Amino acid sequence: MAKRGPKKIEIDERQLESLMRLSPNLEDTANFFNCSADTIERFIKDKYQCKFAEFRDKKAVQTRMSIKRKMIEKALSGDNTMLIWLSKNMLGMADKVENTNLNLNTYADKSTEELRARLKELEKGDKK
Repeated sequence: MAKRGPKKIEIDERQLESLMRLSPNLEDTANFFNCSADTIERFIKDKYQCKFAEFRDKKAVQTRMSIKRKMIEKALSGDNTMLIWLSKNMLGMADKVENTNLNLNTYADKSTEELRARLKELEKGDKK
């Protein structure tokens, strides 16, 4: 009886590329194709001349851009939470109070009218 080699694993390129858009890890990818992680790594190296992580990141760019696009749409449509998050993460804004050299104790005993009058004075000063 002739000796048989290991079973040939067939990896469908289109399925692999579609799966990579979901940014899976190597183990999940191997389990999806019912093979070893080594088989996946070897297939990608032979077919695409790169490592698994690089291949996955290239293919997942479409998903990342779609998610960013949807986040921006939500922010622009009035989702204030998303607007704040994007402002901080994409624009580098932060919840910091700049040093205004304003001593709040000076105004602690002032009435609302006095505070409003002072704010108007400050606003006029900013316009100069």
